[in-house]
Amino acid sequence: MAALATTINATPLLAFCWTAQHPPELASLLVAREPLVVALAAGHPLAASDTIDPVQLSHQPLVIVEREVNPWLHDHFVSQLESRGATATIHREISSLDRLLPLVLTGSAIGLTIISAAAARPFAGIVYRPFTDPSPYADHRIVWRRDNANPAVTAFIGIIRELRDTSACLPPEVPQAPETPHRGITTGGTKPD
Repeated sequence: MAALATTINATPLLAFCWTAQHPPELASLLVAREPLVVALAAGHPLAASDTIDPVQLSHQPLVIVEREVNPWLHDHFVSQLESRGATATIHREISSLDRLLPLVLTGSAIGLTIISAAAARPFAGIVYRPFTDPSPYADHRIVWRRDNANPAVTAFIGIIRELRDTSACLPPEVPQAPETPHRGITTGGTKPD
């Protein structure tokens, strides 16, 4: 939260972020609610499933976002799994998808990521599976200083709100990798508040 306040204070306009928590001097708008997907080595037993129930991840070695980088997002991922009955076992915390995919590929861990990251990074030997409904998710937000009277900021926020409200901010489908059959990843129908 302190890093977010520092960033927005150093930048006079606005910022995109993952956290729902922010200092009181900042306002925010939920832009999109994006489902999480499970990244698995193609040979992992769970890769044969069309969807993953979070309970199936109990005691499996998980790789998720570093708590130090974004404590709220890390805790949000873990709490969503636990609220669905999973016992989360964090194998490693990583700061990027580039670090997650090699760990998953070796079969030493299972990764969690957002559907748009999965869509942008098809990787030979890795399959992405959606969760059973209701899917765990991550929220994309835009934040700005409450006292910012810049008309460009107000206009930009209005455009983002309109795009969000017309479903233009929905995450993409995960593309089919040539080596791996596509299992019908869906966005789960979740829309922002």
